[in-house]
Amino acid sequence: MAAAQAGESPDRVLGALGTTDFRGGIRAHEAATAAELGLPGPGEAHLPFARALPLWRSSGPPRLALPVPGDVRGVGLAEPLLTAALAAGAAVVFPDRGYAVVPSDGHWRAYPATGSGPELAVRDAARLVQGAVLDATAALEQVDVSTGVGRARDDVREAIMAARVDTPAGMPAPAAELMASAITLDAVLDVARRRGSAAAAATEFAAVDEALTPLAATARAARCSAVAATARALAGAAAVSGALPEWSAPRSSRRPSTRRPE
Repeated sequence: MAAAQAGESPDRVLGALGTTDFRGGIRAHEAATAAELGLPGPGEAHLPFARALPLWRSSGPPRLALPVPGDVRGVGLAEPLLTAALAAGAAVVFPDRGYAVVPSDGHWRAYPATGSGPELAVRDAARLVQGAVLDATAALEQVDVSTGVGRARDDVREAIMAARVDTPAGMPAPAAELMASAITLDAVLDVARRRGSAAAAATEFAAVDEALTPLAATARAARCSAVAATARALAGAAAVSGALPEWSAPRSSRRPSTRRPE
């Protein structure tokens, strides 16, 4: 979405979206949001992504949110966005335009959003992640000692490779390094949790999980910080160059739907 704002070609943006499990287009959750954004409403056919690009291009820098129960930073407490974002585990918030999109059942659903809150600066997030990786590695080593499984390093390497993500051209180097560190932290946490579940005593696993939970929050915050910094950089580059493609805006001649949200 940020790449679309930066003037990336529609084909490349749509190609990137096509690699996800959410390729079915977008529609609004309720009639008011549909009318505000020019999107299909409840019960209507989803708008293809090709026609949604102008909306994203004009919505200001997007912000990633990765909410979990007990940590809903980025989405706030307003319904129905909160419940939808928690169910999906992710949302993309457009604070300048006052809406968010949430992946759901192979497509994206748009909701009103009141704001996304501040995100960590990349430098602060990087410092926190560095410490968290050390703590997570220590926890993993402790689990390995108690379970006698071994091969932790190989499992972490495999988890990192499986979690690789495509990044847009123009992503600032500090943001790219932060994203890589967050992926590494998530990989260590994933392996530690999987091995912790094999611990003989339930109390041992509970202790491991308690130690890892705040580190997982750090990993989520780091990902969000890296994405926010990249979105700002891409938007700034586009504003300087002015080289944005001329895409047709979505047209909507219908009246707002009065059907109840699904």
